[in-house]
Amino acid sequence: MFQYSEYIYEIYKKKSFSKAAKSLYITQPALSNIIKKVEDNLNVSLFDRSTSPIKLTPAGEYYIKALEKVMKIEEETKRHLDAISENSKNSIYVCCSTFFCFHVMPELIKIFKESNPGISVKLIEVNANEFEDSVNSGFANIGITVDEINKDKFNIYDWIEENIVLAVPKNFKVNKKLKKYGLSFEDVKSGDYLSDKYPAVSLSHFSEEPFLFLKRGNDMHTRGLNMCKDAGFYPNILMYMDQYQTSYALAEQGRGIIFTRASITKYESPTKELIFYKIDDDNAKRMIKIFCSKKSEKDSVEKFIDYLTKD
Repeated sequence: MFQYSEYIYEIYKKKSFSKAAKSLYITQPALSNIIKKVEDNLNVSLFDRSTSPIKLTPAGEYYIKALEKVMKIEEETKRHLDAISENSKNSIYVCCSTFFCFHVMPELIKIFKESNPGISVKLIEVNANEFEDSVNSGFANIGITVDEINKDKFNIYDWIEENIVLAVPKNFKVNKKLKKYGLSFEDVKSGDYLSDKYPAVSLSHFSEEPFLFLKRGNDMHTRGLNMCKDAGFYPNILMYMDQYQTSYALAEQGRGIIFTRASITKYESPTKELIFYKIDDDNAKRMIKIFCSKKSEKDSVEKFIDYLTKD
């Protein structure tokens, strides 16, 4: 179907048989004969030779669109296989969310490389539903996620227990009646809020308030819904977003309430635009996990995981 496609595409780009022949380093008669053979096999004409410059026929337009799709697939496949090939060398690819790519991992990688200069660690940003496929296919060596991972396919390591808090725009009236529960940015950042002297709030107080949620398929989406359900209501969700950082920025602008990882306070600038609340629900704790393929034979992968999970 796509035999001699590079010749056809070159004619399409140059809009001339003679110019295409020159760039392909063949004679024009030879090129014309090749294209005629392809057209005979397909039983259609791809080019309208009666115009100058030549144009595609309707069949030719369809062929080129199909060819470009094939070329795109070939390009993506090559990139993917190149990454797998690179992984076979002394490189580690780690797939994680935007938050970890941007905030958490760069400093950890920097410290690791100081004692392991021969190992290259690179980050791949992926969405929540791409973690297992990325590691299983060999596109990445290691995944970092809060989602459930198939224990039969992967070696899984508990890494960090993470706390989820509620972030409420300071101008929301509900804050006035909940002053004894309200936490500042500094309370959360220091970890003081975990002390028993800071009471947890029932989410039922926020049943009438507008929420901002991450899209379905994200762990924070599922946990948020479960926590609201445990408090006896379904949240009034104004917007669904792809990126966690976007929801945080919008909450800071006063758009709505969000469920947020407490550790965000270590990476964002201090703000007085949000009031934070400790949540009275088991879903407000989750484990961040590191996983790799059970088939992995790279010593560098084991070394990096040991480095991340050491006390």
